[in-house]
Amino acid sequence: MQRNTLYILILCLFAAIGLIWLLQQTPASREPLALPLGQLQRGNIKQVEVADSHGTIATLRLNNGLWDETVSGYPADNLKIERLLDLLFSLKVLETKTSRADLYNRLGVERIDQPAARGIQLRIGDASSASYTMTFGDLTSNGQYMRPNDESTTLLIAP
Repeated sequence: MQRNTLYILILCLFAAIGLIWLLQQTPASREPLALPLGQLQRGNIKQVEVADSHGTIATLRLNNGLWDETVSGYPADNLKIERLLDLLFSLKVLETKTSRADLYNRLGVERIDQPAARGIQLRIGDASSASYTMTFGDLTSNGQYMRPNDESTTLLIAP
């Protein structure tokens, strides 16, 4: 065997070993970040407002431990509201998406005051008048798009 052929075979062997090693490496998984809800804490939420492009859907206020729907005046389902809040505070940010306002409509997170807006706006507040507003957009196979209204970045979130 010629010396050049031997060198080429050794080089191919090292390249194959390197390729196998690279293919076996898994990318480092990033831990999802908690959804930034400002200064709000789960136990302090006293008001929840839900709206879409047609206007306010519901305004819920916590009075003496019970949630009331103030638009209709009927009592709300306390268990469902508490589950909604638990879910909201368990959401994690999987990925940051676009900051370009011209692409918000593709994700369903455009401003709800636009006639063709598809998103749902949710505002939660506490007794001290601190509040956090977010627009929930389209669902994906991994989660749902969400854009905090005071920020330009859209997030992909999931529980």
